[in-house]
Amino acid sequence: MRAATSILGVVLPLLVMAGGCQKQSGCAGLSNLDTDSNNNGFFDLLPPDGVPFTEEQNLRITIMNTLTEDDLEPFAAQAGVSPSLVRLADFLVDFRFNIEYEDGSTQTICETEPLRAFEFNFEIACPTRADLHIDVIALAPVVGTEITRVPLELSLDTVDYECGQSVEFITTTDEDGELAQSIIVE
Repeated sequence: MRAATSILGVVLPLLVMAGGCQKQSGCAGLSNLDTDSNNNGFFDLLPPDGVPFTEEQNLRITIMNTLTEDDLEPFAAQAGVSPSLVRLADFLVDFRFNIEYEDGSTQTICETEPLRAFEFNFEIACPTRADLHIDVIALAPVVGTEITRVPLELSLDTVDYECGQSVEFITTTDEDGELAQSIIVE
């Protein structure tokens, strides 16, 4: 189980903000963003009324993932799972991204996304706090019932950034086929 948790710890930071399948009520979603008011290549996730949304202070976020379920097969045995079962199961990433702003207002992004290759670019108003609550869900083949759910929590506060910068999260495999994660702040 420890190996499975460490594998998911590498995969999840990049998957947590991906938009997709299901949107929980009361939450904003990334999958429906279509406005880029300043044409900088980052869709606008507008904050609550009264929170400044300015290009100079916004935080631009890129989430890139090249991993697919096939990339998990080599690690399945380490986690005590038959690699053949990995091919049969479906994997979802369910997340809740809670953002708090300087005036005390909050905003929540909720999405459920299948494990696949993707890239999302969006910008948010400068947060004072941002926490991620993540579950990776394995679903049984055919019937789609939940087999297991692995919860993880992360915080954007662990990334050294300043408002107005861009933060890029990349999850992929390296030249040896090992899972790799990088965080680039510019």
